[in-house]
Amino acid sequence: MRLRALLVLAVMTIALAAPQAASASGGPATLVNGLNGYYSVKHSTLGPGLGFYQPSDCEGNPSCFGENIDVAAQPAYVAGHDLRAITIGGGPYGFVQREHLAVLRNPWRVLNPNQGRINVWVRVTADPVPYSYGIYRIFGGPYGLGENFWLWVDADPTAGRLHFAAGMRSPASSVEARSVSTGLRGVDISRFNGSWIHLQAEWDRSGIRGSTDTLRLFVNGAKWASASRAGWSNSLGPVIDIGGGNDDAIAGKFAVDDLTLYNTSP
Repeated sequence: MRLRALLVLAVMTIALAAPQAASASGGPATLVNGLNGYYSVKHSTLGPGLGFYQPSDCEGNPSCFGENIDVAAQPAYVAGHDLRAITIGGGPYGFVQREHLAVLRNPWRVLNPNQGRINVWVRVTADPVPYSYGIYRIFGGPYGLGENFWLWVDADPTAGRLHFAAGMRSPASSVEARSVSTGLRGVDISRFNGSWIHLQAEWDRSGIRGSTDTLRLFVNGAKWASASRAGWSNSLGPVIDIGGGNDDAIAGKFAVDDLTLYNTSP
């Protein structure tokens, strides 16, 4: 009888835990991609496959400056958070060129401009340096392909600074998460250089988990930045630049691993 009671209790515990876990996660993922090789990039574990940048991604795209500026990065793979991770390899690249690596086309298939989440692992090996390796586009970012949501690292006067923003296709109505400790745009992540870190970027126009936060940026599970405005444009952009960068010395400066997307907030 005691064994039977324990079995019943275990089943009830599992049944009760399932909806709680689903609620905490904000619903199932819409895209999971390990980014650990050519085949992996093209064939997501869940959801549509990613692609590699092609000149056609810039056709009719006002964010592009032409084939001499917007170029395809050569993919390379390094030891990742668990298996391998993608980085910009090869070259040579040119001064002020924009190197585009992996891309998510038709992002509306897996993302919602009103609410969603990006989970990704990143390793930065050196702080960005303007006009040498000045921008790390983890998931969209400056000089990208017209994305509306940006997760990127740029050069601070003293360190690499991680940013998360929504509505960047219409800068006048854009919203950027600010440091919860300093109130500044973005957060200093230079202390983690050389190590893998987990990033979670969330957005919800109506407030994340019933709060006044509309954007949240977590680093290794801790909230580092947030915003409370919700005026960003109702757009996603035509294609999202994943793992892209700028300038002639960009190769090997950062790597991206295990990308997971959601079209609902937690």
